[in-house]
Formats: sequence, C-alpha cells, structure tokens
Amino acid sequence: MNRVFIIIGGILNGLLFIFHLLFWKLFNWPEALMYMTPDDRALMQVFNIHGSITIGLFAYVSLFHRKELLTTKLGRVILAVIALFYYVHAINSIIFWNITIPEELIILVLVLIIGLLY
Repeated sequence: MNRVFIIIGGILNGLLFIFHLLFWKLFNWPEALMYMTPDDRALMQVFNIHGSITIGLFAYVSLFHRKELLTTKLGRVILAVIALFYYVHAINSIIFWNITIPEELIILVLVLIIGLLY
C-alpha cells in the first residue's frame, strides 16, 4: 500500500510541478509583478523556480525510486522531508493566506493530503 501512496504523491507532485512552471502565464506575472519592487519581483520568481525544481524532484524520486524510498534509511528520511515540506506549507497557508477563500482552502487541503501520503 505504501507504494500506491508514493505513486499518488508522485503524480500530484508532477501536476504541481507543471502548475508552478505555468505561473508566469496563468497569473500574468509580467504584468502582475510590475507592481512589486525589483527585489521582491526577483525574489518571487527565484523562489518559484527553486520550488518548482524541488517539487519536480519529489515527483521524480516518488515515481522512479519508490523501492529505495521504502527500503533505505536515506529513502525514509527523504519521505519524511517531503511530508514536512507539505506540512510546513499547510501551516504557512493558515498563517499567511485567507483560507476562507475557496481556492486557498483547496490548496490547504491538497498540501495536507500530499503530506499524509508521504
């Protein structure tokens, strides 16, 4: 069953990876970020790129290295780190976002589910 959870987590991470890569287009970042200071604009984009890489790596190891994740000490540490990543995301969502907005609530539920899968 653990393998199934990791596969589901890998698929969800893959979808989130694609979603993050589309931020510039989906959220019209060239125009939307113009209202930010140059430093904040750069920070937003750099964090999105690095977050995308991280989530992409979560998808990759989940889909192509399940056995190692489940059978080695390092693999179990990586599983715990992935879960922690999403639990911290959930805490940050509650602190920094208005989770009464349906889209934000959906994100909160999604990251909690992904954290539980790992």
